[in-house]
Amino acid sequence: MSSTDHADLKDILEFVAQAEGTFPQDLCEVRESPLGGVGVFAKSAIPEGTTLLQLPKSAVFSASNSSIANLLHDAQIDGVLALNIAFIYETTVFRETSHWTPYLKSITAGALPPAYWNDADKLLLQGTTLDTLFDALTPQEEVQSGFEIAIDLSETWNKEFGLAIPQGYLDIDINDMDDVRRKFHKFVSVAYALSARVFEIDAFHESALVPIADLFNHHVVRPDLHFVSQYDVCDLCGEAGMCKHMLAEEIEAARDEEELRERSRSPKVEKNRSDKADLAISPSVISLLEKDLAEELDEQIREQSTDKPKELDPEECVDMTLSRDVEAGEEIFNSYGELSNVFLLTRYGFTIERNPYDIVHLGAQAKEHIANNEALVERAEWWANTGFELFANWFKVAFPEEEHEHTEDCDHDHDEEHEHTEDCDHDHEEDEEDQDEDQDEEQDEENDEEQDSEMENDDEEEQEAEEPWLSELEVDYTGQATPALIALCTLLSMKEEDVQALIKGAEQEPDSFEQLISEENMATSGAVVRDIALAYKEKLDKAASHSASEISAEQAECAKNLVIAESAILEKLLESLQL
Repeated sequence: MSSTDHADLKDILEFVAQAEGTFPQDLCEVRESPLGGVGVFAKSAIPEGTTLLQLPKSAVFSASNSSIANLLHDAQIDGVLALNIAFIYETTVFRETSHWTPYLKSITAGALPPAYWNDADKLLLQGTTLDTLFDALTPQEEVQSGFEIAIDLSETWNKEFGLAIPQGYLDIDINDMDDVRRKFHKFVSVAYALSARVFEIDAFHESALVPIADLFNHHVVRPDLHFVSQYDVCDLCGEAGMCKHMLAEEIEAARDEEELRERSRSPKVEKNRSDKADLAISPSVISLLEKDLAEELDEQIREQSTDKPKELDPEECVDMTLSRDVEAGEEIFNSYGELSNVFLLTRYGFTIERNPYDIVHLGAQAKEHIANNEALVERAEWWANTGFELFANWFKVAFPEEEHEHTEDCDHDHDEEHEHTEDCDHDHEEDEEDQDEDQDEEQDEENDEEQDSEMENDDEEEQEAEEPWLSELEVDYTGQATPALIALCTLLSMKEEDVQALIKGAEQEPDSFEQLISEENMATSGAVVRDIALAYKEKLDKAASHSASEISAEQAECAKNLVIAESAILEKLLESLQL
């Protein structure tokens, strides 16, 4: 939900108007939403296809167009960390002179994500799926690392360029741990506030803040808007068409091609020749390469010399267009994606009622159930090491339409960077060569980390080995257990001779896994599922008994809603198990 104050709304609208953006106030109004905060509502019936916001990309706030863009580029800082640092500088050091102040002052920070709550408040979510599957109550090392990078950069920029250090954020007293902790939490709270508003724009801006667009609230199942932004632009200047950087690349490519031709015509040319300046390139080649750029520059001059209102180029704008008809009085919703409340709270700071993407993860509880019975440990070890993979392969073939995997698009990995991109019309292709280079760099970093800390990585590898079978032990919003959960519980409830027979013939007869999810075994497997679910629900009841300590009433309510939602899912499951 948007927390923008009404007092700031006028300034935001004026900022958008001065940027030559369009937001039809005759069709829409911004007012209080039943969800909390403000939202955007239709004044009258608006048909599908209507553009409710068109904004030049020059008006979005990103690290690439901030007051410290060059410094961040030189320091090779990008992504959300760059945006976080840029926002802090823009709202502290440059506040009085910043072009962005009328908009950025509306964004307030203060709340912390659950990982940075105190121990007492973490008890409100202890044992939930947010804790057991996502480990979202544990602070992330990259956040601490980002804070340290920001401090080092601020000190360097102050020393080398006389740039003021952002007061209240990066001006730490290293000998005062309370000061360090307080300012670290402010740094984290800024990142948390920005994450609820950030949009992926293009290859130049990357993650950015978009005035007006962040006023539309999230609807998990029925979004009304389609966010459109052309992604394929020059990553150095943001131009959608031919620019000087692209021209330079084309000329360089032409030089390389001319060199190859020269060598083919003159076999005696030295192989190690590197002086490309001596190669003659046809003037017609350069002329053709420069033609598009010259035409664009002429067009810009003509536009500046005319009194006619400037028409926005869609390729240089972000748009929010209705994907369905809306009626007068309706709130108009955007969507962050098909995300569970766990993800919404962890990343964006809110939850919604009756979220159909909520799940309950019973992996940790299943491990406790197994650990309390020595007879089940051996079966569980076989399942973790061999059985689950064989079962998953069989299930994929037997029920291809029901297969569930934790893919990159699944919201079950809270470390994935997930922004307002579900409805974005980017249509961009990855550069395979750049992707390979990135992968090589990541592999080199991983190799270095392995050499530095073999013991730590051994622990991580053990966790990763467990994850495939543990992460699938879930119950969905309707109370339906996953096949993997049913199969494991059946395995744990089978007679020993039947288990041995299954283990012996599993590789040769994959269809033998069918018995693990058959209705014949539901009575015994259901009893195990029930025991695990009841033990989990007991933890939820314990979490619900705690009271908030330092977090806001709004955050406490979010934690309560998450626990209530998980309890409701388990009640549906238990009801279905009344055999």
